[in-house]
Amino acid sequence: MGRCGGIVTAVSSTNVLVRTLPDESADAPTCFADIPLHELELGVEVLDLETGRRTLGSRDGQWTDDGALSADGRFLAFIDEAVEPDRSVIVEVATGLPVLRFGLGAVAQAFSWPRSLNEDGSLLLYGDRPIAVLDLSQGLGPDDEPHVAATFDVHGGESGFARFAPGGETVYSTGRDATLRHWDARSGKQLDSNRAAGSGRPVATTSGIVLAGPIVIDAGLRGEVAAVPTCPGFVSTTSLDVVGGIAAFSQYCGSDPRVPSFAQIVDIAAGRPLHADSSSEGQSQRISPDGTRFVHQEGPWPHYGGLTIRNLRTGALVRELDGLCGFDWPEGPGRILDPECRTFPGRPFPIWIWQVEWSPDGTMIAAIDHAGVFDGFVAVWDASSGELLHTWDPDGIPAEPGAGTWIEDVLFSPDSGELIVAITPTEGWGEFHVFSTDTWENIHEARLPGEVEGGDRPGLLGFLPDGSAIVGMGGHVAAPNASSLYWLDPETLELTGHRNRIHEGSVKSTDMSPDGLLVATGSSDGLARVWDARTGTLVHEIPVGDTQVQGVAFVTDDHLAVTPSEGNLLVYTIDPDELLAMVRRSLTRAFTDLECARYGIDPCPTLEELRRG
Repeated sequence: MGRCGGIVTAVSSTNVLVRTLPDESADAPTCFADIPLHELELGVEVLDLETGRRTLGSRDGQWTDDGALSADGRFLAFIDEAVEPDRSVIVEVATGLPVLRFGLGAVAQAFSWPRSLNEDGSLLLYGDRPIAVLDLSQGLGPDDEPHVAATFDVHGGESGFARFAPGGETVYSTGRDATLRHWDARSGKQLDSNRAAGSGRPVATTSGIVLAGPIVIDAGLRGEVAAVPTCPGFVSTTSLDVVGGIAAFSQYCGSDPRVPSFAQIVDIAAGRPLHADSSSEGQSQRISPDGTRFVHQEGPWPHYGGLTIRNLRTGALVRELDGLCGFDWPEGPGRILDPECRTFPGRPFPIWIWQVEWSPDGTMIAAIDHAGVFDGFVAVWDASSGELLHTWDPDGIPAEPGAGTWIEDVLFSPDSGELIVAITPTEGWGEFHVFSTDTWENIHEARLPGEVEGGDRPGLLGFLPDGSAIVGMGGHVAAPNASSLYWLDPETLELTGHRNRIHEGSVKSTDMSPDGLLVATGSSDGLARVWDARTGTLVHEIPVGDTQVQGVAFVTDDHLAVTPSEGNLLVYTIDPDELLAMVRRSLTRAFTDLECARYGIDPCPTLEELRRG
């Protein structure tokens, strides 16, 4: 490297990238002393980690300004100052030959230079204000410029450093705002941030520990009780369900909403996904009461198939439900039905699942298409044979999507003898219809009073354990208007109580605890809240972060699973004693003698005493 040595800027599994001051430089006599780095005539060299020998660098005629090295050590990105100062070059380290040479006029930037390559060299962080993510795997476009996958400009000024996290799909960056920001490389969406982290170079580990200059930050996925990482990508509203410690939810892996979504099946205790190989379209999926199967709508996008029952732990097909056909839902308006499809109630008919529920005894499955895609209707199947048992369209005649009655929710009675359907007529407020599951006769109807906020989108959460009331929710699931909790008499369905404005944002998901005494709600305001199911009193609030809470589901009466909109599964405790014990275990120091004296603490406890409580 010469007598001045160099400054290490990147390390791969096989090579190290070093900024050097060549001996022939006019600044070489003083090396790096008393001269700002940006004024020095620096080059870049690649050294073999095992031998220390130079494999590529400035002395080969490639004078460069900074540079980036892929994590596998195969590729080097730099600006060739000697040949084309406004163009960047990607070089194969083993041969020294360029594989790509490009400019970048597509993104207006205050500063332009290669910053970081991901593991295989397919993505390149480039420049600042904004930081651009270039997808080199797609080659160059018609203007000889690479495809810009995403941009990021949230630091409020110049960023300090930006580096890919392990895996190469997310980025850590720091800036003059002294904030470490973690963001998705494919979409530019910020995933997390840590304030007062300084502006040092971020170096991340696979466990989530990030070194930003002299500051060590635990930026890993953390839940109070458990955290299970999944792929980065959007989680469908209301799709989360948990039975027997196994969670199921639908997720789109990646930033492109056109890719198929998958049924993520997660073993919470083991802290790992069991499988995610079943394409899952529609809005909802549910686990059987005995925890052995789950029902969902098959894909993959753009084709929406029928409903299937699969083994929860293996994903193996158990049964297809009868009477259904598929359809294509391409970009733009319109649906393309499979040739055999008939207009509902003719069979087979297409369906887009808004909600699906098992009966408590596990013998029936009820699903609704709420009229947003096709004419709103309810269908019920025998869960053992797959036979279609009953269908109901409240309008009685086919209607255009969105033009007829909207079906909002379904709920079986605890003995599975009745099915309650919540609807919103074309012009009107929420209604409830009760059907006998023996005769499928509509045995009772009732309407929700107007004082219930969100009563035009009625939802049904469950029965109280003593059977004294049905708990429901106004503004059911992602409705843009205000939301509420309400209580209905189980015999007459008359309103017996309500609580308005339970969230500032729209409610995305709900669940009742196994003992029926608590209700959980997740909202677009980033909060998960837990309510007393009998009184509507707020008993616990969990700030999940700068994200929509797409799913909430009780694991036990004391533990709540949450799926943020960008993926992963987090489990929180709602037990005050357990939460206090966690806080005590997290203490890192005791009070000083001065603090004890100031606050009148006598005797002054040791750290161990504080942890024991």
